[in-house]
Amino acid sequence: MITVIRTGTVNGGSNLAAAMGWAQKTSGFLREHHQLNVTVLTPVGGNPHRLGWMVTVADMAEFERKSLAFVTDPRYHELLAAGRDLFIPGSVEDTIWRSA
Repeated sequence: MITVIRTGTVNGGSNLAAAMGWAQKTSGFLREHHQLNVTVLTPVGGNPHRLGWMVTVADMAEFERKSLAFVTDPRYHELLAAGRDLFIPGSVEDTIWRSA
């Protein structure tokens, strides 16, 4: 099992609600159009102006196949462009975990 977690810091506290709405919309698109089981995350501790996304897939081959599908989808790029200013540039980080 592979778990991918992406986190990003919202650009100002006043953008938090807009960023959450954008995150939910983008995650819904990935679930509906690319069959990705995406969960939106909020921190319990630490910096409260962060959001996260978590996706689980069976293996790296599935991750690569599904990633290629959505990163080449123009509608996904439209969603990314719409949320570009909601996050601090350079704050988005991906981690990929394998179940032991």
